Amino acid sequence: MNLNVVKSKKTGIKVVSLSKYGEFKIPIEQILKFDVNDIQIYKQKFISLSRKGIIYSGEFNDNRWILSNAEDFEQRSRVEFETPFGKEPCLALKFYTIVKLEDQYATMGFVKKSVHHIYKFIILSKLFRVEYWNNNVKSWLLKYSRSTQRDIMSILLEFLSFYSVNDSEQYIENILKMLRVEPPTPRKLPNYRSIIWFDFILDHYLQQCKEADKLKYFPVLLWWIITKIIPMRPIEFVSLRINCCEYDSNQGKYFLNIIRRKVFSLEKKMNSREVTQRLQIDKGIYNLIEEYKVCTQDDSDRKYLLSYKKYNDSIELKAVQKSANTQKYNPHVLNLTQLRDLLNCFYSEIIEKQYNKETIIKSHLREAKKIGDDVTDKLVRLQLGDTRHLSICYLLLQGHNPKTIAEMAWHDDINKHLNGYSFHTPEFVDANIHVLAQKIKSMHLDKCNVVNSFLEEPEFIVQRALEMIKGSKEIQRNVEDFGCTSKKFPYECNERRCLYCAQNVLLTDNNDIEQEIRIKAESEKIQEDIKRQLDFIRCFTENMTDIGALDLKTGACDVEAQEKLETASNNLKTRIIQKALLESYILQKDEKNRGINDAKQ
Repeated sequence: MNLNVVKSKKTGIKVVSLSKYGEFKIPIEQILKFDVNDIQIYKQKFISLSRKGIIYSGEFNDNRWILSNAEDFEQRSRVEFETPFGKEPCLALKFYTIVKLEDQYATMGFVKKSVHHIYKFIILSKLFRVEYWNNNVKSWLLKYSRSTQRDIMSILLEFLSFYSVNDSEQYIENILKMLRVEPPTPRKLPNYRSIIWFDFILDHYLQQCKEADKLKYFPVLLWWIITKIIPMRPIEFVSLRINCCEYDSNQGKYFLNIIRRKVFSLEKKMNSREVTQRLQIDKGIYNLIEEYKVCTQDDSDRKYLLSYKKYNDSIELKAVQKSANTQKYNPHVLNLTQLRDLLNCFYSEIIEKQYNKETIIKSHLREAKKIGDDVTDKLVRLQLGDTRHLSICYLLLQGHNPKTIAEMAWHDDINKHLNGYSFHTPEFVDANIHVLAQKIKSMHLDKCNVVNSFLEEPEFIVQRALEMIKGSKEIQRNVEDFGCTSKKFPYECNERRCLYCAQNVLLTDNNDIEQEIRIKAESEKIQEDIKRQLDFIRCFTENMTDIGALDLKTGACDVEAQEKLETASNNLKTRIIQKALLESYILQKDEKNRGINDAKQ
């Protein structure tokens, strides 16, 4: 977050325009502050925005405008300006909105969110009166997560620097103090247990529910499957076009076309607001998208992948009413608000009522712990933006360098965020281990899979794990704690240790306590090795530019450095499989012991 705008002597909103100087375009900076005498300038800008369709309806003097998305004019949002403090604050909000849209090329969604927070701030502070800071404004900000607080405060600081009235200078100081209390913290993701259960229930429910219910929650499934693999902002997901995926017969590959909403070049912002990125996907994602298109073929004239018509036909009346304002102005688009409602509906109606799992919203966790509520068994609800972080964690662990990750995630400078993303990798790995261990245990015991993996494991991991769980062969001999199934022993041995050999079967009939101790001790050693590999990947990736291994401008990566990353990634994958195997053995032993205890009772 850039706070220079409020620290500099020339406070106000900084805007940059390109001015032609011969063959060159020179960026010209201006600092804009609210001045009621500039009203004619802003009226002209309002007319310009109206002609472009960015302001879809409303007159300058109206207290309500309907905005359109610059990339797609079918997406609309309402902004309101009327306050109980006279005409000037209303005018300041209008000027601010015009500056963001016309001079800074901000998106409709961002402007709507900004005006909403500023309006709330004006009401709570009674137009920036300092006596309302503690009880009204500060307490309002503290209700949000730390990252959301910082986003809101950044917006407020910009507006306070643009529009000075009453105690605005004191408010700037108070907000800056609040920002300095602690540094920005990485986005908090739900714990891996919550992620695994969500994945399992979504998959299980959609496999056995009625077709109408499957169609209702199909957008949630698409969001989950696509965005946990491909780093996409939620707005980019709902903006996918109906023809977003394609098969290239010449290359024999599948691709997804994503309209990226964050544009970094000023010239591109001014001249072309739509940038499309083409990324390779697997056949599974392609088939899932095609299946949804078949299910919604009676709405084939739509522009977007997600069918608003099917959503509107299936959603409950109360959910429709909840999104009534948005629906009124967006009759052809399933937007973020509605997708969020659908996700929350799945938690409330399916996970809680049908699967009897208590859930809690992430932002309520801190308050629940403060008052002593036990949230251990509650599933933390996923938010739409969480999967973007999961997918970037996945890319990090695959050994991709920062430049590749930045390109796939559409970041201007991934180095600013790598520390935040790598913060989540230990839990991400734990979740992968837990899922794989459950699969291996299930297959050992000849049962259906207990849990499906919440991430698309590389084919290597799946094949390697399947090789390691051939429990149907006849045991030829006992070796250490295992039954060896090899008929060509020792010529088929593919591991240094029998513990990880594809030919072994754990002798679960053996009640040897020392066997359990040995397996648990080995599991702890593997866990330490996983931590070392993770630390290396995180540290090395975050410092590649500093040590000269990666040139962010050209994208050139030192061959040796890339090989080190790939080696560490492959070692990590192997350790994940080994850890999952050991955990599956422990799960089998625990299940057997519980069965013995139940029989005794």
